[in-house]
Amino acid sequence: MPQPPGDAGTSDAGADAGDLDAGVDAGEVDAGLDGGTWDGGAEDGGLEDAGVADAGYCVTDAGDPPNLLFNPGFECGVPPDGWSVIGNAQLGVVSALARNGAQSARMVSLDGGVMSLYPATPPVTGGPGIKTFCASSWVNGTPGSTVRISVQVYPLGGGVQDTSFSAPLSGGWERIAVSARTTLTDDQVTLRVWMPDAKKGEALLVDDAELWVSDGGKCAER
Repeated sequence: MPQPPGDAGTSDAGADAGDLDAGVDAGEVDAGLDGGTWDGGAEDGGLEDAGVADAGYCVTDAGDPPNLLFNPGFECGVPPDGWSVIGNAQLGVVSALARNGAQSARMVSLDGGVMSLYPATPPVTGGPGIKTFCASSWVNGTPGSTVRISVQVYPLGGGVQDTSFSAPLSGGWERIAVSARTTLTDDQVTLRVWMPDAKKGEALLVDDAELWVSDGGKCAER
């Protein structure tokens, strides 16, 4: 997959925001923050919940429409299988603060700046055609910090179209979402969950990521 661009080319942060509910639900989980780092969010000691993995949760869920992401709940692997970070950040998992299942992904910025969570390989390749791709994820982080979710589309001729939604974190689990429309000349589609200006040592938890194609273009299926 081509290397992601800097933030200069990001499209309007509010693109398609009206199609999807941002889903803020700050009351679900105590963020457990301690000076910008996670208190009580220790990694899972290298263990994964075999029962969850055996149930097939590592693969995409078979809803209608299906989730195109591998290991979307980050239940399999430490760090989570099929995911990687770009930027000077460390990828791990937490169990104590997981929104759903046995564990959630955790990114920690090592020196501040941009940190991004991506599927290790693009979930959609080979000319998707004219379609509406919808992305959502649940996130949890330092109150007031900015988090973004993007649908990134890579045309055949090079470059990238990054359509993103930006929101301030509430300190509890909240859902962020965005959508983007592809064309006949687009070749790859992926999702990005990221912070544009994380502080050194700042953490972001991510869980239950989704990427799907909306037949009606309104992203109301999930």
